Amino acid sequence: MKQVTRPVLHCCLPCFKLKAAVSQQLMGQLPLAQVTVSHPFVNAGIDYVGPFEIKSGNTRSKTTTKCYVALFICMATKAIHSELVSNLTSEAFIAALKCFIARRGLLDHLYSDNGSNFVAANTEMKVFLSLKSF
Repeated sequence: MKQVTRPVLHCCLPCFKLKAAVSQQLMGQLPLAQVTVSHPFVNAGIDYVGPFEIKSGNTRSKTTTKCYVALFICMATKAIHSELVSNLTSEAFIAALKCFIARRGLLDHLYSDNGSNFVAANTEMKVFLSLKSF
């Protein structure tokens, strides 16, 4: 009897929809900085956007240079602060970070991907802080 009814029930569209299993949404673990209440830009993330072509010099100049935009994103409020960066070096990133800190204040945590400029800037800042602590 089962062998006769199984193909009929499997081909019946309303019966197939009624016995469908409900899927459960899987949630990833959010960082603690995203779920705690804090002042804006205490915990932030950084990423680059670009490249963009800009004209350097006067308005009739035909020479263009590449530039990038550093986006600082607040983890608590998702507010965005943007800084123009001339190139992808660690020195340019540190300069953009100084401008950001001058405008928004000191950070507790800065999250980024493992871009070579972010890693190099991290090692430069660690060396600087270790030299300053004597």
